[in-house]
Amino acid sequence: MSVDVAVLRADILADGVPGAAAAAAAGGVTTVLDLYNAPGTGSVDRELVPAHEVFEAIVPSEWASLTPTNKARIALLLSMAEVNVKGANTRGAFTAAFNAASTTRANLTLLLTETGSRAQVLFGFGVSVTRGHVRAALVT
Repeated sequence: MSVDVAVLRADILADGVPGAAAAAAAGGVTTVLDLYNAPGTGSVDRELVPAHEVFEAIVPSEWASLTPTNKARIALLLSMAEVNVKGANTRGAFTAAFNAASTTRANLTLLLTETGSRAQVLFGFGVSVTRGHVRAALVT
């Protein structure tokens, strides 16, 4: 996903990150840049999750109670380097294997989001704004 400078400008002017509007008015490109790339300012959706994180989310006693078909399906997912947690097949596999009241399902749900920066909240997981984006947003 890319940075939409118009969206960035509107967010800066609306003080989407406290202090951004004042910093922009003062010409503080570096301050605005730092504010938008600072971690911990919002929750962002993840798409790909390392398989080892998925493995750690599975409670061993709940794994033991799975049917052979569900075990095979989840094992297949775990054999991948990364798991697409937004994929319909992946969600279907986890939904079929682990019931809604299970600890594993709760753990897997926690893997769907991550604390991120304001840039990631606006433009997607893994995205950061550059000095060029901020400059363009301030002159647009």
